[in-house]
Amino acid sequence: MLIGTALVVFNANVQFLIENFLSNEANTEENWWTLMESEAGSIFGKTKENFVRKNHQDIVDLFNGLKNRRNRIIHSFQFSHEDSSQGIATLVRKTHEQFEIDETYLLTFIRDNGKLNDLLHEFRGY
Repeated sequence: MLIGTALVVFNANVQFLIENFLSNEANTEENWWTLMESEAGSIFGKTKENFVRKNHQDIVDLFNGLKNRRNRIIHSFQFSHEDSSQGIATLVRKTHEQFEIDETYLLTFIRDNGKLNDLLHEFRGY
């Protein structure tokens, strides 16, 4: 359940990031449909300058960190603990660091997505 929740809140923030970008960037050739079909990293690359220009480096930094942590969830693998319970772990491609994605990781990821959502609402002017 936590894995599903983590992915849903991240996806919702990607959509909200796109809405914010399109509503504040008059000179873009991008459209909602094209951006929704793009990977999060590609969306990040296309939208980050808009947020930086408007003094919201905090959104850029938080989204980039969440995107990287989401990738760890997506590219995880299942393993068995010594007691035969199941878990998931990930391997960071660049550093080869391996770690378990546990309940704390997922709850922190969900909480940090809430922070991003608040920042996006603030950016939008709500």
